[in-house]
Amino acid sequence: MVTARTFTAKYRDGSGRVREVATGCRDESAARSVLTEMEKRAEKVKGGILSTAEERMIDHQDTPLGDHLEAYLTHLRAKGDSDTHLDDTRRLADKVIADCDFG
Repeated sequence: MVTARTFTAKYRDGSGRVREVATGCRDESAARSVLTEMEKRAEKVKGGILSTAEERMIDHQDTPLGDHLEAYLTHLRAKGDSDTHLDDTRRLADKVIADCDFG
């Protein structure tokens, strides 16, 4: 058994799969609050209020756009895309981000 500094939430997601997710909370009542929010989201998926894609998106909406781009470029590099393709992808993505004034 491993002892962690923060609590882990164990719940059944909207697809019916059991998930164990770090809450990031050291306080049990705060961790229970995080668990409650996860369970509410799962219920919204079960009830058809949220699609599974929308539910997954919620986890990423606070991630900066630059971090998403870096993750995508890492994915392309891992699958063996050429340096030229990576450079072109970065250049074009940076242009779209700048032209659209994304933050």
